[in-house]
Amino acid sequence: MENKIRLVDAFKFNRGAENLMVASAQMPQVWLPAPYPRFGNAIGRGTTHLELKGSAELQALVDAMKEVGASSDPAVHQAFGAAVREPIRTLARYQEWAQYFFAPDPRGVTEDNAIPLDLPIGSAFVSSPDGRVQYFRPGVQQWTRPLFAEISGAFEMPWKMMEIASWAMLSRRLEEVADSMARQRDTLAQTVLDAAIATVSGHAVTISGGALTKTGLDTVIKSAVQTGFPITQVVMNPARIMDMTAWTFGTTSAIPWQFAPESAREQMFQKLYAEGYGGLRYMFSHNLNVNSIYLSGDPQLTGYHQDHGQARSYSYVDGDNRSDKHSVWEDDAYVAINAVNLWSVTISA
Repeated sequence: MENKIRLVDAFKFNRGAENLMVASAQMPQVWLPAPYPRFGNAIGRGTTHLELKGSAELQALVDAMKEVGASSDPAVHQAFGAAVREPIRTLARYQEWAQYFFAPDPRGVTEDNAIPLDLPIGSAFVSSPDGRVQYFRPGVQQWTRPLFAEISGAFEMPWKMMEIASWAMLSRRLEEVADSMARQRDTLAQTVLDAAIATVSGHAVTISGGALTKTGLDTVIKSAVQTGFPITQVVMNPARIMDMTAWTFGTTSAIPWQFAPESAREQMFQKLYAEGYGGLRYMFSHNLNVNSIYLSGDPQLTGYHQDHGQARSYSYVDGDNRSDKHSVWEDDAYVAINAVNLWSVTISA
């Protein structure tokens, strides 16, 4: 799943009457007005910065490259390289996975977040000895109100770094904030998943031998069908794919991207999901423990993820330290209503 900071107006970085706006944590568009001049005539003044607004700025970038190429000043070339090159990644982007098990249920800040609970009456009718109708009263309707938890992220951007590194560093810092908040959401959701699965006998399955086995997964799929809530989706670490290479489902391989058209391989390698063994939808995250697998039916039959809409942010200029500081936060709540729809598999040595 792609991580983005969810803001209504995105970040706004104020410096005087000027604004720097970042539209997305994944690939931000950046407006950098004064005191950060764009490439062009600014190079001759020794102050360089790259202004990116999409394809409309392509010609300006080409002109800037020509001007840099014509300059013999090493500092100009170094500044240009710093403005257009992002740092090489040493930490992979975080891939959310626990969100797959909850249906979205956004609520207003002042809105009651109560969720009605199903209370089966256990019997539809009973025959009366004298032929009269007997009514069943289901009792008082019960509700649950999940508790919200605040997750947050923040970063500080020194003015000197903005002046020299600009878009590349700003983009990376925004991605890191987005990844931090995604990790916090998964932590909250996983806690709810584990607690719900523990309440149903036999739904926390252990497979020994250090590998995911076809027999073990078949047992879980079969058991789920018998409950009336069949499994439709699986989330696992992509390393577990190698455990399935020899499996077959009928006359075909268990791993569809080995035999299906290119679109199936695209699902796996770019979208991180694939339709596979058992007719299940497989999702992958390298941030899920390699020895843990989670399974469920339709998320609409499991539980809800509530939030208060878009995240909120606050920014201020720290003139004493010559830096801009930015924080973003949001409220999230998770609840599993139907634990029978959830399963987990732990792979042991």
